[in-house]
Amino acid sequence: MEDDKIMQIISSFGLSFGVFTILGIPFLNDVVSFLAIGGASVVATPVVYFGFKKINERWWEKEEKRLRSVRQTFAMMAEDRYEKDKIIGKTTTNFYSKLEDMKKEFNLSLEANDFDQINDLLYLINANYYEKIVSLMPGYCREEIIDKVVNQIGLYFVGKGQSGFHRKDLLNILNNCYFIKDEIKKEIYDEFISSEVSFGKWISHGIRNRNVDIMDEDAFYAEKKKELPPMPGFDIESTENYKKIIQGIISMDTYLGQFGDISQLEWDMDALQEFLSIMLKDHRSEIVAYNSQLSNFDIACSFIHNAMCYAVVNNKTEVGPREMLHTLKNWEKLPFQLRCDVATTVVEKMSLERNNHPFYHNPAKKKAKIISFNKLNNDENK
Repeated sequence: MEDDKIMQIISSFGLSFGVFTILGIPFLNDVVSFLAIGGASVVATPVVYFGFKKINERWWEKEEKRLRSVRQTFAMMAEDRYEKDKIIGKTTTNFYSKLEDMKKEFNLSLEANDFDQINDLLYLINANYYEKIVSLMPGYCREEIIDKVVNQIGLYFVGKGQSGFHRKDLLNILNNCYFIKDEIKKEIYDEFISSEVSFGKWISHGIRNRNVDIMDEDAFYAEKKKELPPMPGFDIESTENYKKIIQGIISMDTYLGQFGDISQLEWDMDALQEFLSIMLKDHRSEIVAYNSQLSNFDIACSFIHNAMCYAVVNNKTEVGPREMLHTLKNWEKLPFQLRCDVATTVVEKMSLERNNHPFYHNPAKKKAKIISFNKLNNDENK
């Protein structure tokens, strides 16, 4: 029914065009001209039909991109634009926490729409090109690839010395990404440019996620649910967050109570915040390389639980920097070498005595005991 209506419109449009063509020609008395014009009016209808169809396809393609852009924006809002503790998965839509860190590290002054476009670029790379990139860099997780791209973006804008994100910038940034093959760079560039839509002066991108279609709400949000942080809003800089973890462990504990009363432990909260911030910032890349599914919240919970265990088993009444360092000894959440590196960084950055290092031994120099054997008297041996 709908098709019939469209055909009526197209036919009437074609007929009008044909009549207009005939009336617009002055020499109607020429039979050959009349026949030619008649033929032209007949031909006009399919030309108009296909032209109209092409216009309709282009219009829908443009509107579909705009719809994708709007859906992507809502997905970012639902995900929390500045969520600091997240695991980057195949449907991650926002990378603003990464971009905020980049802005601080490189002292950049980019406009809001510049950040939005860069976020779109990261979304495109993560959604549609991670598998291609990682095939040449086995073992790299999504977050590591995104960190590499973000670092190149920061370095580029520092060298550029001015703000503004344009097509030329995109080309230069991709060229600087030495870990991406040239043919993949071209694919990324072409798809990013072709997905561009504008809302007035605001530029966005209607990117089609080839893993899960963002237009398919049920499938998209089912996948998105897997990537939600276990504690939304968790911030490694917040002592209040750590207090909540401690209170949660105390209220749910059914194991540590046999060794002592963990509720009576006194915590140096400032030291705990500094300790975990150093670990989770300075060694984030190594942690992700070891296990990309470990969130900051997971690590904080595990470490605090183990610190409690160390304290009560060793009859400690408080948990300070020394107890935290010694917790690293038997804490198996991270591999041995990484724990050693964390301890070294913490001792250095918190200006602690080297003898607090749990894996460093500096026994007092002892004079070697010399056991003297009496010289055998040759006479006695005779």
